[in-house]
Amino acid sequence: MAFFEAAASDIAISMGYSKEFLKEYNQRRFLEKVINQIPYGVAVFDREGGCMFANNSLKGLLGAGRDFNFVGNYKIFEDNVLTGQGMIQALKKAYEGETGEVTVLYSPASVIKYRFNGVQHRLKFRSIPLYDMDGRISSVVVICDDMADGGVEPAGK
Repeated sequence: MAFFEAAASDIAISMGYSKEFLKEYNQRRFLEKVINQIPYGVAVFDREGGCMFANNSLKGLLGAGRDFNFVGNYKIFEDNVLTGQGMIQALKKAYEGETGEVTVLYSPASVIKYRFNGVQHRLKFRSIPLYDMDGRISSVVVICDDMADGGVEPAGK
C-alpha cells in the first residue's frame, strides 16, 4: 500500500509541474502573438549581436520577409547598413545600462551579408538593456520605428 501512495504522490507532483509548464508555455505563446502583431519592429540580441527573437514587423522593415529565420541566422553587428550609421554605438550604450537611440537611412538592398529586399526608408532604433535575475545585463531589446510611416521625431532632434 505504501508503494501505491508514494506512486500516487509522485504522479500528483508531476501533474502539478506539467500544469505549471503548460501555463507558462501558453503565456509565452500569447506574449509572442502580441509582439508579432504590434506595428513596431522588436528584436532581442545577445552580447555577440546574435538574434534571440525578432517579430514580423522587424523582418518587414529590414526587408527580410517573413520566411527568413532571424534567430540563429542574423547578427546585428554584421548588418553593414546599420553598423555604418551608428547602430554599434547605440547598442554599446544599452550593454552599458543606458538606452541608446539612432536614426538611420536603411536600404535593404545594400546589406551585403543578407539578401534583403525593399525600398530605402528612415528607421529609428531604440536599444534597451534587459537584465537577468542577478541584475546583470544579459541582452538588449531593439525597437524599430519607420519614420515615414507615422513615426514622430521628438522635439529638438
